[in-house]
Amino acid sequence: SDLGFVVGQAGLIHGTLIIIGSNVVTGLTALSLCAICTNGEVQGGGVYFLISRALGPVYGGTIGILFYIAQAVAVSLYVVGFAEAVVDLFDDQGLDYFTGSYDNDIRVVGLVTVTILFLTSLIGIGWYAKTQTALLLILIVAILSVFIGAFFPGIPSENTNRERGFVGFEGLTTGDELRNLGP
Repeated sequence: SDLGFVVGQAGLIHGTLIIIGSNVVTGLTALSLCAICTNGEVQGGGVYFLISRALGPVYGGTIGILFYIAQAVAVSLYVVGFAEAVVDLFDDQGLDYFTGSYDNDIRVVGLVTVTILFLTSLIGIGWYAKTQTALLLILIVAILSVFIGAFFPGIPSENTNRERGFVGFEGLTTGDELRNLGP
């Protein structure tokens, strides 16, 4: 559920290739959207407006409905993933479940998260843009922490890191196999 797990399972090289591949896909999507946006003024409806204007009302409407359903499902999965990460973070710190159950903690954290997202969307687009900037900064810090943390194998402890799949860069200095570069 996090980047450290991906690097631990796939290795540094494959993990980096996964990230680069993901960025290529999102970059191409953004370029396609830019090409569609330059065809005219984007009015109310955002993505739905762009799809219907680019593909026509029949295909645009069909794709718009599927896009709406996909977004609804994606948000629910993102919230569950976020809630699991929060509950796991509390568990790693040795804190007890505040509801007495792991599953119920995920439900409560998810409910609070969805409520905050709902209130943010009700307040307006200005708040939404501000929260996106804050989330981008959090993601940048998280990605940097993976790369910086790779050079500090003693944090939190070497045994904990080995249990989670990180064995350090011993191969770079001892001539052994390059353990973290491959899966």
